[in-house]
Amino acid sequence: MALVLVPNLAGGGSGITQLTGPVTAGPGSGAQATTIGANQVSLPNLAQIATLTILGNNTGGTANVIELTAAQAKTLLAIAFTDISGTATVAQLPNVNIAVQVLTSGVTYTATAGTKSQIVEGWAGGGGGGGIIAAAAGQISVSGGGGSGGYFRKKYTIAGGGTGTMAIGGAGTAGANTGAVAGNGGNTTFTDGTTLCTANGGAGAPANGLGTAATAGVSLGGAGGAISTNGDVNTAGTAGGIGWRSINTGLTGQGIGGRGASSTATNGGGGIERVATGAGNNASGTQGAGGGGALALAAGAAAVGGTGAAGMIVVTEFA
Repeated sequence: MALVLVPNLAGGGSGITQLTGPVTAGPGSGAQATTIGANQVSLPNLAQIATLTILGNNTGGTANVIELTAAQAKTLLAIAFTDISGTATVAQLPNVNIAVQVLTSGVTYTATAGTKSQIVEGWAGGGGGGGIIAAAAGQISVSGGGGSGGYFRKKYTIAGGGTGTMAIGGAGTAGANTGAVAGNGGNTTFTDGTTLCTANGGAGAPANGLGTAATAGVSLGGAGGAISTNGDVNTAGTAGGIGWRSINTGLTGQGIGGRGASSTATNGGGGIERVATGAGNNASGTQGAGGGGALALAAGAAAVGGTGAAGMIVVTEFA
């Protein structure tokens, strides 16, 4: 920045011949150009600017300094995620959940685009609840509940577009009204071609060996599925509840059809106990729970057990 200093020589004075300090001029007589030296203007001497603005030039060419808003400054700086020390792009961050697949049928899992790894959880099918023959007058017929299926949890590294092979365990069938053994739940499996995980199905309630009688007794539930294999986490299923009856000397009594075992899943409720004559209750959930046992109080009709719940696979995918 340069100014022109013109001395006022009115009255015969010789005028200023030299300026020193932040602003310099001369030496010399007559009109002299003035110069502000480098690093001489302090911040308080600058013009004030609007709140939340900074000085800059966003025109794309040489221009005078202007006040930039925060939005203009962000655009000018064009800061990327990687410009911040110690950070990375979203794609570089480990274990970012990008999708969840809930699989209740089919034989093939396909990884979502962008997937780098996944947690696979599998529940086997639950066993069916026991059926009963008709109760004679003054007698009670009762059966147990079905066992729940096992569970596994395993981390795999199937990349986006890659596939895994799976099988979903079927539901255990209800015990017939002949008192025969109920159906077992099916196994649930998953493999990436290298590691095969297996969750074992829950057992159906055993045959109604108590039949109809005027004596107290219990009817066992089906066993829980055996402990799962090859997962990072492996658990067994839970046995179904027992059915029981008690009869007093007056040939009246009480009984309960056994409860179906619940699975470890959030929505894995077993068939509830039967407290009045009728068929066993079906499993209330969808993830490997057992069906409930049937009950016939005095002179009650034959009845089937409750159906178990099928298994399921849940895949949580990460980028």
